Amino acid sequence: MRDALVRNRVSLINAIRFTLKSLGHPVRNPSSESFHKTVLADIPADCLPVVQPLLTVLAHVTEQIKAMERDLVRRSKQDIPPRNASSRLPASAR
Repeated sequence: MRDALVRNRVSLINAIRFTLKSLGHPVRNPSSESFHKTVLADIPADCLPVVQPLLTVLAHVTEQIKAMERDLVRRSKQDIPPRNASSRLPASAR
């Protein structure tokens, strides 16, 4: 699931970069995690309505990725044994 969100974030960033470049406003290349914040600070106000919907989605996707990463770290610290296919089978089927 995380991989799908990361791929979507990259696609959103590319769409925003292309749109702004086509409007004559190329943007810096900050990290993916801070792209939406950096773009907001760097673009002219007249371009904001064009990319604002994508920036909103990008911010939400970034938050979802961060939440998943926090959850993965938390789970890794809990010493939870990994689940495998055989653990879900009834004892008679193993």
